[in-house]
Amino acid sequence: MVLRVRLVPEGFDVPEMVEADGFTLRKLTVRDVVADFTAIMSSVDHLAGIFGHHGSWPHGLTLEHNLADLGWHETEFANRTSFCWVVWDPACTTYRGCSYIYPSQKAGVDAEVYLWTTAAEHAQGFDGELYAFFQRWIKTSWPFRNPIYPGRSISWPEYRAMADDTRHAL
Repeated sequence: MVLRVRLVPEGFDVPEMVEADGFTLRKLTVRDVVADFTAIMSSVDHLAGIFGHHGSWPHGLTLEHNLADLGWHETEFANRTSFCWVVWDPACTTYRGCSYIYPSQKAGVDAEVYLWTTAAEHAQGFDGELYAFFQRWIKTSWPFRNPIYPGRSISWPEYRAMADDTRHAL
């Protein structure tokens, strides 16, 4: 079992909802399970390998497993140990993707940021918009000194080659 410490200081205000230009971020909860699962299943081949270190996800994902994942995300958000938001259109009717901020176990890195968009949104160029937004938002609004974006700002082979932070080893 990996014990996680809070990713942000106690006084830091973690937003549950963010309205940006052209989209809305809202904290992912178990109530989103059907929309989340539908979005993932609409984009299985597009999403395969997007989290290079997570094997074959989302192949084989079931609604029940997704519900458990969303419960974990919701609990981690409440405990301030990681954060996950669903990305909606401004009216919150079209599920466009998902975003995550996790603590890093790599030396010298304090947070890892992951994003995905559905295949349809990716085809329309939204993935680049979302990534650009997160780079600005993390830099200007979060207390991280050295966040990384595995698979984006750093390739998966470079990420895997990074030294682990031995302070977190059990």
